[in-house]
Amino acid sequence: MKYGLSEAIVYGIRNIAQIGTGFRIIEDDLSEYLETGPITIRTSADANYDYSLDSFARVMENGQTPSLLDLRVEKSYSIPLNNDYITIDSLYLVEKGGSPYLFIELRNKTDKELNFYLADVSVNGLLISSGTWYSSTITGGKKSVLSIAPDNVLKEEYRNALGIDSYSTVDFRIDSRDFTSYGMLSSDEVKVKISDGAQFESTGEVIYSDNKVTIRAVGLIEDPSEYYDDLHLLLVAKNDNSFEVEIDEGDLATANGKEIDCYMHYVLIGSGKTALMDIELDGDDLEENGLDLAGITEVKVKFEIDDDNYDVLDEPEITYKASK
Repeated sequence: MKYGLSEAIVYGIRNIAQIGTGFRIIEDDLSEYLETGPITIRTSADANYDYSLDSFARVMENGQTPSLLDLRVEKSYSIPLNNDYITIDSLYLVEKGGSPYLFIELRNKTDKELNFYLADVSVNGLLISSGTWYSSTITGGKKSVLSIAPDNVLKEEYRNALGIDSYSTVDFRIDSRDFTSYGMLSSDEVKVKISDGAQFESTGEVIYSDNKVTIRAVGLIEDPSEYYDDLHLLLVAKNDNSFEVEIDEGDLATANGKEIDCYMHYVLIGSGKTALMDIELDGDDLEENGLDLAGITEVKVKFEIDDDNYDVLDEPEITYKASK
């Protein structure tokens, strides 16, 4: 096992008094396995180590140590969670290399190993990532530091298309689940105000409006990755129902009348919420049909919109027309 020095410095770990680990031992034919569960290895520093100190918070409040790692602490927050399983001991807004980060120090309040999930990340009131963004297993009584970088949640190409040039809020949900059964134990929404900037408001053309769901067009962009030639059709959906709705797409779209494989991670949109819909158009299909960003004039996609009981509200086909 090895540990990163820069991470240890941020956590305020100068002397290692305990190491927590665990092992899975598997038969060579993969038929059976044994899990040891949490194992604590104590070093000679254990006897005199003060475990009551919040070493991470001390480093963040100190200011000198973060600067050695090109970190600047901008704000600290007090976020109370009302459950018996998890607490946020500290939360900091940190700037690194011109980009903001949220550092979230979670503590498992129980004496059992639990799974924790950071999910449903919204930026400026716009849901960007529906579902799990990050997960962690924390041993009973122990802590873990999670981080969210808004620039990673919403890449520059997306921010430009959406007209987002600064961050006012970052919201997310923290779930705790049983380590064995994965049963939900607690779920809390966390809202972090970064600045006094405006919340996101879409002004794109309305391409669907029914069942108290409105979908507006944003536009087509190229995939941010240098390894893919896909195009992304960006839409924004608002749910004005009193219940959550789920929007999912079919496997095929048409671009200029030609069938193209497409993919969109389903989005769950709460009552009164707004979410980004990111439809990925397959680059190989586009190339085979001689289509690129400049040449696409129209994209059609079919969706299914369900209510919170999984009953189908509508199965519309929407049409996006590119402005040239």
